[in-house]
Amino acid sequence: MISPTRSLPRPVPMKPSIPTRLFLAVLSACAVVLAVNGVAERFSFERVFLQYLNEQGMQRMQQLATVVAGEYRSHGSWDFMRADPDEWFWNRILPQLVEHVSPPGTTAVPAGHASSRPEAPAMGASTTRGADTPTAGGTDAPMTKGMDAPAADVASASTKGAEDVPAAGGTKASAAGVTKAPAVEATDAPATGGPYGPEDAPEPPLSDLAGVMLRMALMDTQGRLLMGNPAAATPRGVRLPVRVDGQTVGWLSMLPLEKAVERSDVRFYEAQQRARWLNIAASIAVAALLAWLLSRALLSRLKVLAGGIRRLARGDYDSRLPAGSDDELGRLRDDVNHLAQVLERTEESRRDFMADISHELRTPLAVLRAELEAMQDGIRPLTPEGLQAVQGPVQQLGKLVEDLHELSMAQAEVSYQHEPLDVGVVLAQALAGMASRLADAGLQLHQVLPASPLPVLGEARRLEQVFVNLLENAARYTDAGGQVRVVARTVSGRQVEIVVEDSAPGVPADRRVRLFERFYRVDSSRARARGGSGLGLAICQHIVQAHRGTITADDSPLGGLRITVTLPLQP
Repeated sequence: MISPTRSLPRPVPMKPSIPTRLFLAVLSACAVVLAVNGVAERFSFERVFLQYLNEQGMQRMQQLATVVAGEYRSHGSWDFMRADPDEWFWNRILPQLVEHVSPPGTTAVPAGHASSRPEAPAMGASTTRGADTPTAGGTDAPMTKGMDAPAADVASASTKGAEDVPAAGGTKASAAGVTKAPAVEATDAPATGGPYGPEDAPEPPLSDLAGVMLRMALMDTQGRLLMGNPAAATPRGVRLPVRVDGQTVGWLSMLPLEKAVERSDVRFYEAQQRARWLNIAASIAVAALLAWLLSRALLSRLKVLAGGIRRLARGDYDSRLPAGSDDELGRLRDDVNHLAQVLERTEESRRDFMADISHELRTPLAVLRAELEAMQDGIRPLTPEGLQAVQGPVQQLGKLVEDLHELSMAQAEVSYQHEPLDVGVVLAQALAGMASRLADAGLQLHQVLPASPLPVLGEARRLEQVFVNLLENAARYTDAGGQVRVVARTVSGRQVEIVVEDSAPGVPADRRVRLFERFYRVDSSRARARGGSGLGLAICQHIVQAHRGTITADDSPLGGLRITVTLPLQP
């Protein structure tokens, strides 16, 4: 018969480790922040860069207004412009404009530009109202030769909020998005410097002036086009009055840019974009490196912790983790070391407990077995006296089992039922129950109890067990004719102190520190003969600690042992 195939458990998919998730989280956060910052910086740069270009254009337009105002003053009207705008621009306006924006001592116009006028279409295609005006995307605008940026690249501007001026066709026009230019008066002295300083300013290239002129138009006071780009004479242009002796004699208009159109501006913008994304890529690479180093450092520390915990799981309780930094992982390392110490002490206590139990059981069992074998072999007759000899070891075993049970119950703190009580009343009940036992041992009892209550939070049965054990030890180990004194009082209004002390014999100091250990006896043979199991004080210590108190042993002024129990006073 073929047994059915046993299905194997499906493998659980392994999740990424904590260092891996930390690496991905840090890297993702840095990448998102850098990407958002890069996009925001791009839009901010575009806005500021276009604002800068438009401000440069406004400065050129102000310089041109100064030149054309001077020409108007010389001729007294615009008739000379209407006759031949192309000739006027190349041989009169452009040389003066270059001179205005050039530093002193430099050549005003590059060689070849002032000596001969290149073949170019007329600067004004129409000087009459109603002439065809191309749109921002049109190509019909007459341009000066050498102005290589088409009018199609010049974007339209909003007309809200600018100064109302007459436009081509007799209507009023305005423009927004560019700062309104101030009026320029004609002066006798030529302007110098332009946007540059007079000492270190470079000579502006002719293409720069031509590119700006491509977006400009000159109109008379009626808004009729005299020279320039007809699209700039529409309401989309930003206008600047040309004034002579305080009177407006014409208008200069310029189309604001919405994107870079000059080759040099475009190259500069693209270079900035490349540099920005390269910086972002480099920043992400650095963030990835730092995240990787951080995850590796975290992983190495986690491996050390995991190794220590695995050693504890194997039972190697004496192993300790090395000291390190004082952070969360450092505190976890300290907790693991503390756990190792507790486990080590617990293991030692377990071994000692097993050894003590076997030792305590061995003696009465050996006596019991010897007595029974003697009766079985006929060496000792089966008489009441013989049975009495057997009963002693049996009672000793019963007392040991009972004390072990009490010790286990005392260690189980969860079994306590704490409630408000008067510990003075509990102590008085224990003294009343042990009075006859102390009298039979030949001891005098002196007790000092306060009249006022001693409120504590605890379990009356457990606390009474503590007092009974202490009085039983005094009755068992104090020499006959001695005395036992019990005092209860409050200390600093916050604690209750109960002292049980007896007369000789005392306990040496080197042995007194071990009185609360399980199965410890100052004199083993003598204590065993008196019925002591060595668990009484250990039981008392566990009960007192479960009540958040302390128990200590000292020398008594009476010559014997002094046990002090301190419990927190209930407010």
